[in-house]
Amino acid sequence: MKVIVYSEQGLGDEICFSSMIPDVSKDCDVVFECDLRLANLFERSFPNVKVYGTRYQKHVLWDERDRLVDASIASGELGRFYRRKDEDFPKKPFLKACPYRKKMWRALFDSKKKPVIGIAWKGGTPRTNSKFRELTLEQLDPILKAVDAHWVSLEYKNAFDEVSEAKKRGIDIEQYPFATLTPDYDDTAALVDECDLVICMQTAVAHLAGGLGKDCWVLVPKTTGWRYGEEGDSCIWYPSLKLIRENQGWEKPMNKIIKMLNDRYPIRRAA
Repeated sequence: MKVIVYSEQGLGDEICFSSMIPDVSKDCDVVFECDLRLANLFERSFPNVKVYGTRYQKHVLWDERDRLVDASIASGELGRFYRRKDEDFPKKPFLKACPYRKKMWRALFDSKKKPVIGIAWKGGTPRTNSKFRELTLEQLDPILKAVDAHWVSLEYKNAFDEVSEAKKRGIDIEQYPFATLTPDYDDTAALVDECDLVICMQTAVAHLAGGLGKDCWVLVPKTTGWRYGEEGDSCIWYPSLKLIRENQGWEKPMNKIIKMLNDRYPIRRAA
């Protein structure tokens, strides 16, 4: 049986639901349509599946053989068949970053001789409750000052102004635009995969880190997405994620992250 699986919703949703592609590909011959930004990453991660990055590129014609199918289904609907109980969720990464890009980042990060921590402080759009899913970089100053690390911006929009202002406050955070402001999320995946840790708001980077199996601490607002549940610090979709929930504002969660950082990296930032 040949099936078209077509992606839906935002970039993070596409990544999340793609975790079920290996399941459905065991039962069917799959043609997977996704956002063009994810096509290269998905092609490598799911080598037995034909991937088309044509979700918003409808003028691009598919191979005639891939247009002759028996059925089609939205990627989120796969959960009705492959995520019916807790045991159905994978306990291992399902995305594979580009090994050549990873080597490039590894060489750079090894030269820093300190932990490399990726950070993203905004998520979503007005339609997806971005007002609940964003902080200013300045609000994260206590975290950025907690340990001596090479901090890397994982913002998908240009954060040049905020990063420049942070440097004036004595905080060194680097933005690599060719890896984050890119039409190919494969660039971002390699960067994230070579970070030692990711700290982010509820955003697509959390899904990417989870799919790669990267340690990721996610700041989860009270008004949150259904995947993150209403309580607890774990996410059934991604075992590598640790959820830090908003608790009467962000001061307590921030302090919790600072303690976690100090426990993980005992070498403090120079005053």
